[in-house]
Amino acid sequence: MNAIIIYLLKVSLCTGVFYGLYWVLLRKETFFMLNRIYLLISLLLSFILPVVHFPIMENAPENPALSYILLRQVSVGVQQIEKSTPNISLADIIYLFVSIFIFIYLIYNILRIFLLSQKGIKKPIGGFLIIETQVEIAPFSFFNRIFIQSNTEEKDAEEILAHEKVHVRQWHTLDVLFTEALKVILWFNPFIYLYNKSLRNIHEYLADRGVLLQGHNTINYQQLLLGMAIGQPHLVLINKFNHSIKRRFIMMTKSKSNKLALLKLLLMMPLIAGMAMVFSSFRTSGNVPVNSKTASPLFQKEKKTTKQNKIYTAVEEQPSFPGGEEARIQFFIENIKYPEAAKKNGIHGTVFVSFIIEADGTITNVKVLRGFNKECDAEAARVVNMMPKWNPGRQRGKHVAVQFNMPIKFTISKDK
Repeated sequence: MNAIIIYLLKVSLCTGVFYGLYWVLLRKETFFMLNRIYLLISLLLSFILPVVHFPIMENAPENPALSYILLRQVSVGVQQIEKSTPNISLADIIYLFVSIFIFIYLIYNILRIFLLSQKGIKKPIGGFLIIETQVEIAPFSFFNRIFIQSNTEEKDAEEILAHEKVHVRQWHTLDVLFTEALKVILWFNPFIYLYNKSLRNIHEYLADRGVLLQGHNTINYQQLLLGMAIGQPHLVLINKFNHSIKRRFIMMTKSKSNKLALLKLLLMMPLIAGMAMVFSSFRTSGNVPVNSKTASPLFQKEKKTTKQNKIYTAVEEQPSFPGGEEARIQFFIENIKYPEAAKKNGIHGTVFVSFIIEADGTITNVKVLRGFNKECDAEAARVVNMMPKWNPGRQRGKHVAVQFNMPIKFTISKDK
């Protein structure tokens, strides 16, 4: 669960950066469709960038005892190694509770729209389903359904339908549902709500432009909007006709932005590259600083020097245990034994064992960097020495030596 929360926090960071660019540089421009595309693509990139790996090449440090790639910790129980079981914290419970509540609310609002559709008078017109309703509610559209009050005057209905048809043709409902669904998993992220609001505003700008391009009088259209601006309730998941009136009036009369303003979108590229590098740097270095004086030579393999002069701590393709991480965990489950003396005396702690995966996949230079008990230290190093050949790491197409640090935690259950 913690890994998921960390990922969602990275996503939130990305949304903040991308939305900041929109707010500062693009919000006041009249490239409405491009702004819509930017917001949607930036949301998708916010979910992709934290998991896409861009290799960062680093040379090995002069003192290889100072940094290592940190492998996932395994825990040694009284009888066997066990994968750490995830603990559900209070924060996890609160997150899940709020997410479930928002999801139920989302489904509830979708059902309300379909119930309203069932009660209204349906009139199919040219691929649109016009639904006349007795319910006092602002006109709106939902996919190809256009809802309008049955007592609307014919003149007003013509402009309302022209407006709502633009929403339908451009699939604005999908944008709204997308951002509403994101609230379920990112309800704690304020930028998701800003994305939702900005996309809804852009939808209205596009619809207003579509109405005026059809030849409707601007002043009459604005008067219609003002007349419907007050006192009419609306639903959550809709593009409502009387949304954000003041801002829409400004955009209706604003001169078109200069095409040179499109160059602002190019700033998206360094933003993407910068965030990718930041997240890659976090992934490629799980280094743990260790005082070289604490490294014990007692548990080194007989071969004390690496077969290659250069040792890497970050490579394009990391070495891997045959069968993957689960196979590595299983290997320790089957081979490590909790020392009897340490078990009897209730001794527990974590051993940090470093080793090098050579270019041919063999294990060399095994040593305890930091330990807590002679017997446990020796047992940890013994099993590391037993590991089979790994699939070697690669840098620039060549197999290279890579240094790792493996934490092995010895624990004793409370009932022993």
